[in-house]
Amino acid sequence: MNDGDGLLATLELNQRLAEIRRGDFRHLDNRPISMQMASQRYGVPYRTLYRWVQRGYIRVLARGPRRALLLDEGDLAFVASVYRVRQESGTLGGAPLLVRRDGEWIPRLLQHPFRRSTVLPVHQGRKDEGGRSRSREEK
Repeated sequence: MNDGDGLLATLELNQRLAEIRRGDFRHLDNRPISMQMASQRYGVPYRTLYRWVQRGYIRVLARGPRRALLLDEGDLAFVASVYRVRQESGTLGGAPLLVRRDGEWIPRLLQHPFRRSTVLPVHQGRKDEGGRSRSREEK
């Protein structure tokens, strides 16, 4: 894939992310859902849900029996939608899913990782007795 293809893919992904609106999930607001049920219903690992709660993406409505967290399903459905788009495109690792703008969480758009167009020369230094490369100072 060349940089133009990567840029186009990033733009298309950002378009899909920008179309996900928190308001589309308002009908689910304040509806409690356990983390276990949420994990099953939305196909999100339990640990990921817990991380979203810690980051403030999902509100905790109450604590159930044995300190189980009951989550806001509206928040959950919104974040899970962003997660699915990012998962399908293979862009989950590291970057936050959401950013806060004007007091609202919105999907974080991605930047195209422009690549270097030049190829750097391979280091052809001498090897020491252990087969490791030596730096210029050691030569």
